[in-house]
Amino acid sequence: MRDAFYEGGRPLLEEWSRTFAPAEITVRCLKTGKQVREKSLVAAQIRAEDGMMERCLAAGEAARAYEDVSGAVVFSPLREGQVACYGGARFLFKALLRQMGPLLPKPLVCVRVQDRTTQVEEIAMTDALLQAGARKVLLYRGSLSGALDRVAERKELRNAVVVHIEPGM
Repeated sequence: MRDAFYEGGRPLLEEWSRTFAPAEITVRCLKTGKQVREKSLVAAQIRAEDGMMERCLAAGEAARAYEDVSGAVVFSPLREGQVACYGGARFLFKALLRQMGPLLPKPLVCVRVQDRTTQVEEIAMTDALLQAGARKVLLYRGSLSGALDRVAERKELRNAVVVHIEPGM
């Protein structure tokens, strides 16, 4: 019988790192013109007793340095462009927003969601970005160039950060 109190979430087992292909994430700051492109990878320290994530160690390509570290697992917190591991996604987005520089303490973020995204998945994506430091999150579907064209037409979005997620195959 299961204990009345338990910690929610999924264990991050060795298989997790091979389950989801990492997405390509392009982050562009419209105010500064700075752009970074990273894989949706996170390195996390896991507890040996239950395989749960204890803390995140690195994000993006820097996470690959932890592939052979005992007690750490490198994985993609996104599955087909959707949030699959909330804690990992929040850490990844926080690291990506930090790369945009100190000029954006609480940016407005426009993020791409996939065509088949459900309302629950939209909420998870929005909440992960808000917890990562965004002031407000707007969702869009389609191409990066189309989003940049639409952003240029709206004055209130000219200082936004665009997060474009291309799902891994």
